[in-house]
Amino acid sequence: MISHKYGEFADMQISDIVNIIRKRIFFLLVVAEKPNEFPNVNLAVAHTTLMWGISGLNELLGCPTELVMVLSLLEEALNNLQTDFNFSKYRKLILDAGAEVMKITPSKKNGGVV
Repeated sequence: MISHKYGEFADMQISDIVNIIRKRIFFLLVVAEKPNEFPNVNLAVAHTTLMWGISGLNELLGCPTELVMVLSLLEEALNNLQTDFNFSKYRKLILDAGAEVMKITPSKKNGGVV
């Protein structure tokens, strides 16, 4: 069990949320690659919404260092999307963010994730 300011998370919950976040990150890549298949998805809004959700986990999970890198990579991907879009660069940033989020693991040290 992982203590947080509102109670406790089971290790399985942490593992599950990491997988959910990773899927949402990779969904951004799918939408960028095939925008015509997702006409109702605003990619920039989806990016921002995901980043705010990840930011909300920061305190609950004990401020894991990995979240800084995940948000940094997603921010750069969003900047790429909104300026001179380069799909190869965007893809690399998204894949790196997906890999980084998998480093978040349950730990009782510091009352959160390390």
